[in-house]
Order: sequence, then structure tokens, then C-alpha cells
Amino acid sequence: MGRFRKTINEIRSKSFPEIKGKILLIIIPFPIPGGSVHWPLPRLKLLALTTKCRKLDDMVLRGIIAHELSHLSAFEKWGYKKFWKFYRKATKKEVIKHEKDTDKLTIKKGYGKEVIATKKKAKELLEGTRWEKYLDNYLTEEEVKKYIKKLEK
Repeated sequence: MGRFRKTINEIRSKSFPEIKGKILLIIIPFPIPGGSVHWPLPRLKLLALTTKCRKLDDMVLRGIIAHELSHLSAFEKWGYKKFWKFYRKATKKEVIKHEKDTDKLTIKKGYGKEVIATKKKAKELLEGTRWEKYLDNYLTEEEVKKYIKKLEK
């Protein structure tokens, strides 16, 4: 079993029992590390990771995978029809809110340190590139630390 699949299975079994059905892993060539999820059929989910994820350390990879599984967890609660409505009709503002809520769910699921590591790596890799603008779609490292402290109270 490859590193990606092993990590997905470990995180899913430990923290995401609510995700039903199969998750197919897809590796896509892309110039930066990252992931995404899609739900094409009611019992089939796709989790895509870019080829650049192979170069990431385990902490950052776990952060990306936990974030993507958090998306699937939220979608599972919404249901298949609401997922497709969101996918087709969400505004940029709604997508950004969903990404930030997904970061928060990832932290609630116990992956705060991994989210911080992912934020640091993303900032390092994306600053000064055409991809930098996408950093604004997620919680900042400072917002993550603040949210972790809030949950610890």
C-alpha cells in the first residue's frame, strides 16, 4: 500500500467514521502540492492529490489529507443533493467560508499541528507565485493557532 493510501486509511479510520462509501485516490500532475475532493456518485468519493505531494513531509501530507477528509465529512452531513447544489452554484464568498469552516473542522478532529505545518509550507511555496492569492481562501497560521487555543478552553 502506498504512502498516500496508507495515510488516508489511517486518518479516516481514526477520525472520520462518518464518511460512507469508497474513496478512490487519484494522483494528478500539477505544479504545486495540494488536494481536492469530489463526490460523483452517492457511494463513491474521489480524493485527488497532486504529484508534488510526494515531496512533502508526513506532517504536511497529513494536514492536507485531514483537510480533504474534513470536506467529505461536511459533504456527508449535507447529503449528495446539497453537495451538487453547492458545487454548481456556490459564490466565491461561500466557497471561501466553506474552506475556512473545513480548516476548523480539521482542527476539531485533532489535526491542529498538521494544519499549522501545512499553512507554513503553503506560505513558503506559494508566496511570490501566481498561486499566492489562494492562501486567502483558508485560515491563516495565526487564525489556526487562535482557534486551537479557543478549543482548549
